[in-house]
Amino acid sequence: MKNKLMILPFMIILASLMVLGATMQSPTASSTIEGTGYLMNVTVDNDNTENCTITLTSTLSGDSLATVLTNSSDDAAFLNGTFDTESLEDAADYAVTGTCYNTSGASETVTGITLVQVDNTIPTAPTSMLPTSSSDKRNIALSASVGAAVTTICTATISAPHHTETYSMTHTGTSCTATIDLPGGGEYQYYITASDGLNTTSNTAVNLHVSEDGSGAAYAGPASTTSSNNNNKTLGTLALLGIAIVVFATQGGSTTKRKRSKRSKRRR
Repeated sequence: MKNKLMILPFMIILASLMVLGATMQSPTASSTIEGTGYLMNVTVDNDNTENCTITLTSTLSGDSLATVLTNSSDDAAFLNGTFDTESLEDAADYAVTGTCYNTSGASETVTGITLVQVDNTIPTAPTSMLPTSSSDKRNIALSASVGAAVTTICTATISAPHHTETYSMTHTGTSCTATIDLPGGGEYQYYITASDGLNTTSNTAVNLHVSEDGSGAAYAGPASTTSSNNNNKTLGTLALLGIAIVVFATQGGSTTKRKRSKRSKRRR
């Protein structure tokens, strides 16, 4: 009995230092948060919890923010706190994790949640599009400038007669780039879309001529038109030569007949 009484205080101390569990009540997984005064709430197992440190992290935006929630009463089983969501870049993949601490130094791990969406802005339309009008190769390098703070994803959509395809682009800071192999030369249209994972904005479509052979030769206008004009000129020249030959031959024949007729009369 004496030994049991001695062990009891140690068990109480150990229990107070045990890692307990806390639950995120707001936000919840896959929910959307916005504004400058978003209210965050965590429920805890230990009534003596003083504060919780909550961290939001996005892989898409590369952004992260830590905020501290406090307990207005040691007896309360929940902690609240507000933070400015506009200090985070918009994205749809924020993960929320955290740890809470009580007056004895014991910690409680907050059950993590994922896919929290921060949505405060809309991406601006891409600018400085390249190429602007023509390409001498089928392998084209597309690029555009985007708003770094409001863009996490870029795509390029290329259209040809009876066919449209969308390609992923590499987004780094204010730049979106991609190298794309087109199936052949001809007339295309393309536009680039900036996205934050929640909203999208595209630029006005750009008309693009790609040289027929894709050999790298500079585009100098429609080859078929030039060929057609040259053929027409050749045919016209041949026609004129033919007419001249016929006329000459006809006139020559008539003169010969007249001369022969005059000679015949003299002989008589």
